[in-house]
Amino acid sequence: YGTEASPYNYSASIKCLAEPPVPQYDGGLLVNPKFDNGLEGWNVYGNGKIAVRKSGNGNNYVVAYDRGHAHDTIMQKLNLQDGLYYSFSAWVQISEGKETVSVALKDSRNPRNIIGSVVAQSGCWSMIKGGIAVNASMSAELYFEVRKRKVRLQVSDKQGKKIQGAQITIEEKKPEFQIGCAVAAPIINTTGYQDWFVSKGFSVSVFNNEMKWYYNEKLPGTENYTVPDAMLAFFEKHGVAVRGHCVHWDLERQNMPWTKALPNKELWDALWRRMDSVMTRYAGKVIAWDVVNENVHFHYLEDRLGPNTSDMLYKRAAELDPKATLFLNEFKTLEYPEDMPLIPSRYIEKLDEIRSFPGLENKVIALGLQAHFNSYPNLPYVRACLDVLGETRMPIWLTEFDIGKGPNQAGYLEEVMREVYSHPAVEGIMLWPGNPPKDCKEECIRPNGTCGKMCLTDTNFKNLPTGDVVDTLMNDWNRAILKGNTDECGVYEHQVIYGEHLVTVLDPSTGKNVTSPLNVTRDNSEALDVKIDI
Repeated sequence: YGTEASPYNYSASIKCLAEPPVPQYDGGLLVNPKFDNGLEGWNVYGNGKIAVRKSGNGNNYVVAYDRGHAHDTIMQKLNLQDGLYYSFSAWVQISEGKETVSVALKDSRNPRNIIGSVVAQSGCWSMIKGGIAVNASMSAELYFEVRKRKVRLQVSDKQGKKIQGAQITIEEKKPEFQIGCAVAAPIINTTGYQDWFVSKGFSVSVFNNEMKWYYNEKLPGTENYTVPDAMLAFFEKHGVAVRGHCVHWDLERQNMPWTKALPNKELWDALWRRMDSVMTRYAGKVIAWDVVNENVHFHYLEDRLGPNTSDMLYKRAAELDPKATLFLNEFKTLEYPEDMPLIPSRYIEKLDEIRSFPGLENKVIALGLQAHFNSYPNLPYVRACLDVLGETRMPIWLTEFDIGKGPNQAGYLEEVMREVYSHPAVEGIMLWPGNPPKDCKEECIRPNGTCGKMCLTDTNFKNLPTGDVVDTLMNDWNRAILKGNTDECGVYEHQVIYGEHLVTVLDPSTGKNVTSPLNVTRDNSEALDVKIDI
């Protein structure tokens, strides 16, 4: 942990190493960073046990075991000073598989401030690197956590007798964290495009323009949903969810001069008619709606129709499709700290305005962050923004994420995806790449190409370096199948990633089996006890 007297160490590692290097800053503020003096300075965080062990090469490390919760690990108390920047690094591994490990600080104001994360593996050591800017002197506890929750299955027969040796299978069906990709109309008739999308395992899609008002009603009263209907049918066939983008957008941003020419009353009528048309058509078929796109940056409707225009449109949207999540959707909040209209507190003001409108007081309104990075991503700023927005307790997604061209485009893509995936407030990432073949020709995909899109593949749907990054990360975070057996008490315990799962229990002595859904949520850190009768 770096001090104010330590020059910053710019080195990092993205590889999983057999043996980790020595701590940066020689441990900095941490007491006994190499565990040369046993557990001096370290304590258990939560429950469980900790012990110092030695690797084959003589390195000391600490192991946390008999853990019941994600945060049952190790802890050290620190005294942090106002106005200083603190950097952090550590080497971690887990006992099996791959999973996100985060390091956090707990203080009197914030019980869980994530300062760094990494996808750790078994059998090798991965480097976490992060940091925090302190705006008040404080005592804090530094601890680690894993993005999982312990599940405890208790298996018995119909008479209540515990069954030892029951075979357990837990299959992840829908992870809580969603990764999706935007598409365009050519996917309807381009087999290579279809095969590429399905092979990637994306759980969500969104249409670039095909659900926008100007696409569906270019001329007043002449609606055409042929293209979005066909696109939606394709994704329904393959079990991929779809986000509705978007119901309304600033009229000065759309090529719809006929709408701007309408008197105010007729404009209101047209707005209501548009909502009733698209939302009734796709209600129950999309998981979310960007109701008024970019309505913090742009306010043509409010200027014309009054300051509560967006509020009224969100209320109508909630009535038309009550099961879908309604989103705000804005740009530059994460990407450009200098864009004052969209700093997190301004975004929260708009959220509070909508949620205080009569009829929307208890409505979940999600925060969409477009995340179009055209330059070097400022990860500490990104993390800080997510921390602030996360305090709203509303869902957060990156909705149109891409990275501008440059020699390290793929590297920046990986950095941001890892940062966002590991943040506890974020629930999904929607990639916003160029659409092959039109956007991803040779003249476009060169670093100095003339096209502005981030492409994942070339025109033949062969991966570019950015596509390799996405494949690698999705493989790291892919759906897992856990298998095991109940003990003499009829119990099977395991750390399970947040999301929807399917549990199958087989009693080999009778051949009886049962399958049931299992939803692992983050709303409680206690172990999830599930009783199963077979």
